[in-house]
Amino acid sequence: MYQLEFTREEIEETVRTARLLAMELELGAGCNPHCPHCYVPRRSSSGEALSEEVVANVILQARDRGARRITILDREVEGHRRLSPTTRFVRSQGLDVEVITNGSGITAETARELFEARVPVALRMDSLDEETQDLLTGTEGSFQ
Repeated sequence: MYQLEFTREEIEETVRTARLLAMELELGAGCNPHCPHCYVPRRSSSGEALSEEVVANVILQARDRGARRITILDREVEGHRRLSPTTRFVRSQGLDVEVITNGSGITAETARELFEARVPVALRMDSLDEETQDLLTGTEGSFQ
C-alpha cells in the first residue's frame, strides 16, 4: 500500500520490541529563515546546539536501539560546519545517512563533500515561485 523503505514486518517487529528503525537528528537549535508555520525558533545562540559529544552519543544510542538510518535536519550555519563530520561518523557506525536542509549557508566545499560521499540530500523548497518562497519562509531572498 505505501512505498516505505521498511517492510510491514520490520515495522511491526520494531513496534513490538520497542526499538528504532530510523531517527531524525537536528544539529542546531535554530533556523536562519523565519517560516511562520514552523516550530523552530529563528536563530539561536550557539550554546543551545547539541555538542559534538552529545550528537555522537545520540547516534550510538540509536544504533544500539536498532536504527538503520539517521536523517540529519540541517537548518542553520552552525549545523553546516558539522554536517560532513557528522555524516562521516554516522556512516562509520554502519548506518545509512541522509540530509534534509533549507540549503542556506551550505558552502560549495560542503556540497562537494556530501556529493562525493554519496549522501542523499533533500533541499527544502516550499515554492518554485520566488515571491511565494520568500513569503512562506518569512525571509526575503530565501529563493536564492
